[in-house]
Amino acid sequence: LIPDSLRTADRVGDVHFYCPYDSQNDIKFALKTKDDGTLIFDTAALKDGRYILKLNCNLNGKSYFIEKDVNISS
Repeated sequence: LIPDSLRTADRVGDVHFYCPYDSQNDIKFALKTKDDGTLIFDTAALKDGRYILKLNCNLNGKSYFIEKDVNISS
């Protein structure tokens, strides 16, 4: 979630699902959020497994990077 103070900010960025064991499973999405700050992306293209989620964004001229381990299972 994006903090309340930044929800109305101009934001540009991407969400990268990096698959450490198979680069063919890597997927990037443009950064999209709901009004409440929740990220929106289509997980249907993601295969089950471990990914490192890499979020790059620019909010009101300030750059941010977040990296987090995630597991996808259908």
